Amino acid sequence: MSLPTKTKTLKTVWPVKQTVNLGNLITFRQEIELICTAYGYSNALIFFEQTPPQIQTQLSYFNDVLKSETIAIKVIFDCLGKEDVEWPPNDPEIEKWSYGSFKRVGLLHQKTNLFPNLSWPLDNLNKAKDLYENLRTNCEKVIAVHLKNQGKGQPEESNAQFSSWAEFFSENLHIKFLLLGDDHFPSHLLTPNLVLARQMDVNLITQLAFCSLCDGFLGMAAGIATAACLSTTPYVIFKHPSHHVAEMEIELGDLDHLSFALGNQKLWRITDDLKNIRAGYEVLKS
Repeated sequence: MSLPTKTKTLKTVWPVKQTVNLGNLITFRQEIELICTAYGYSNALIFFEQTPPQIQTQLSYFNDVLKSETIAIKVIFDCLGKEDVEWPPNDPEIEKWSYGSFKRVGLLHQKTNLFPNLSWPLDNLNKAKDLYENLRTNCEKVIAVHLKNQGKGQPEESNAQFSSWAEFFSENLHIKFLLLGDDHFPSHLLTPNLVLARQMDVNLITQLAFCSLCDGFLGMAAGIATAACLSTTPYVIFKHPSHHVAEMEIELGDLDHLSFALGNQKLWRITDDLKNIRAGYEVLKS
């Protein structure tokens, strides 16, 4: 892999075939931030070969997700000027990887010796710090949680086993858990130490920034969990062993962590039963 040669602005491209979602967008932003930090860029362009329909109606959300505190990133919805795009590199092996893969982040970490750690807008980061301080009152620690509940809610799609999580929360009343995202959590399983971000008027970007400064993250493999993966926060993320089997084999091989992960950062291909959740929390404490 040849890294970009330094120019005034880093030019990148988002091909038509790549899916646009939260996890993919912030993973790509992390790649941009790593390159710009290592090679002295202060600006970056993302050329979208085609404007995805959801961007046309959710442009502000899209811009917020790609906003970096350290790099000025501009999105361009045409191909004019993208002839000298520098990232991703023109490499057949790398081109196989989806924009949701962490493989390019791992390569950049290997090449630059920089650890992934997303740069969140200062306003959102300060709001996340205030939220943390408020939650931290009269408790031992504050753990961020995201529990996927999408589609038909099948466990095989890495949706959460809510009864197991509710029992775990009940066992740890000395800890506050902030539930991120807007996935439905059954009301009859709510516990006194579980706080729902969606009921506190906390916007998405502040929730994502919260992942970078809380005492740990637990949850299911989904877009929000990507923010924890691209931070220095201890985390354990559960991925159902039958979900995306081939993709996870490419991503992890025989490992239980990403190539750039710290010792207390794990991505487990196991079910989120109570025993495993308890074990995950022990990792956060290590």
